[in-house]
Amino acid sequence: MMREGSSEENVLGDLKKILEKDLNFPSGKIIGSMCTAPHDFAKIIFNKYIETNIGDPGLFPGTEKIEKECIKILGNLLNNVNAVGNIVSGGTESNILALVHSRNLHDVKYPEIIVSDNAHYSFYKASNLLGLKLIPVSYSDMKSDTSVITEKINSNTIMIVGTAGTTDLGLVDPIDVLSSICIKHNIDLHVDASFGGFVLPFLHELGYDKFEFDFSLDGVTSLTIDPHKMGMAPIPSSCILFRSIENISNLNENVDYLAGGKPPRSTILGTSTGASVVSLWAIMRLLGLNGYKKIIQQCMNNTEYIYQKLNSMPNIEVIQKPSMNIIGFRCNSKSLNASNQLDKLLNSLRSEGWGLSKFPNHIRLVIMPHISRGHADDFLLTLSNAMKSFD
Repeated sequence: MMREGSSEENVLGDLKKILEKDLNFPSGKIIGSMCTAPHDFAKIIFNKYIETNIGDPGLFPGTEKIEKECIKILGNLLNNVNAVGNIVSGGTESNILALVHSRNLHDVKYPEIIVSDNAHYSFYKASNLLGLKLIPVSYSDMKSDTSVITEKINSNTIMIVGTAGTTDLGLVDPIDVLSSICIKHNIDLHVDASFGGFVLPFLHELGYDKFEFDFSLDGVTSLTIDPHKMGMAPIPSSCILFRSIENISNLNENVDYLAGGKPPRSTILGTSTGASVVSLWAIMRLLGLNGYKKIIQQCMNNTEYIYQKLNSMPNIEVIQKPSMNIIGFRCNSKSLNASNQLDKLLNSLRSEGWGLSKFPNHIRLVIMPHISRGHADDFLLTLSNAMKSFD
């Protein structure tokens, strides 16, 4: 730190120089991220209430009340008006909290968690932090053969995790099957709907397949949903929901020094901006269900458009028809061997400024609300030119 401060003009100038290399959402170049530009109204509300600290709820009882209303709204969206929980920093914190509560509620010395082999990395992080043993299982054949999971269940199993909107392709695990298994074996079921939570409830109304994934299934005990993904809320904004108070262990500690005089929330983080809570409430009130449905429709229209264009492009293979606004594709150009064609294509696209995600066997596109039809055409043209250079 400099001994003497600088002028605002100089600080802003330096920031502009440093950050000019960052990608931005309005450009449409960020086409592989599960986050998007927050709604303009949400940004206004966030900035207005940025000084609030929901980690000291006694000082900000209005913000605490709004958080409870957010939980009720999201619980209702996910078929449980009695859900309890908190607005937290992200899907990672939400998922960790679900595992913490399950661990604390079960009297098991060496607890085990069954997850799918494409579960989010946060569960592996949580297992290291909490001393849990993860049992990865392929859920792909579970509809026809539940033994792939049931044979892994033992006296140490406390939870099964399902995903509603996988990170790689936006797939939905057979949550209904998992629910029945968990009820039968009296174990918890956590659903990671970080991405799908703000997409799946609207798809059926729009004429797409209906997925059972939420509290309408009796076996679901907890669920993660991230408003800072498809909910148009500013980062950070995630929500951990529990079916009822019985599913929560008490993580509150007596903190006598809090100025508000109340114990903090049962979350991992202490000090947390209440702006995340207030801006989420505001944007959900502003948009309503129909507003979100229009946003999902736009994303799905653009997803279908890109999917059809990719399908007709020479030497491009789409992994499968998307079930949400996520597309996976790879190239099969004969001029490249299988081991390096994906990396070469990815590097070519990134060199043109596109922000893309790479998985072992494909490149992922996430068609978020900031992606327009024009952005889609720009990307498809860049991809077509890149493929021609390989011929």
